[in-house]
Amino acid sequence: VGRRLRRWTMGTFPAISLADARARARNALRDLSQDGHDPALGKRARRDAETVGEFVETYITQYAKIRKKSWKSDEMRLAKDVLPGWRHRLMKDITRRDVRELLAAVAGRPAPIVANRTRSVLHKMFNFAIELEVVETYLDDLLSEVLAAVASDQDRHRS
Repeated sequence: VGRRLRRWTMGTFPAISLADARARARNALRDLSQDGHDPALGKRARRDAETVGEFVETYITQYAKIRKKSWKSDEMRLAKDVLPGWRHRLMKDITRRDVRELLAAVAGRPAPIVANRTRSVLHKMFNFAIELEVVETYLDDLLSEVLAAVASDQDRHRS
């Protein structure tokens, strides 16, 4: 990059052949020369990105404890419903499908009210993540859709 020599580890020898390593290096150099994209920076950013487990700690200490009387309830809800499956996942890797599956699983216990509370905590947490620039977008439209779908599903089962 510029005049600096950069090293980028692509893998180990038996797993990646010399021809594959050369092809990857050629592609990385082409990307770097065309649009200035440094593959080593992307790899470093991914390694330094915050996991859901780490961000839950941040959310509880920097947001919930300060602004909410019910922060213990939020902490319990996140520990019980969110962290078992998402603790080691990166915040920016959480997708609409992940949220839909999580809330559907919570509502399927059957606990539609708990699903609503979990959705509310996720809403606050992701808005705080946007404020801190941990994630770029929020799944708000999805959360509303999922909650409506869960409610209609619960109504269907009661009939």
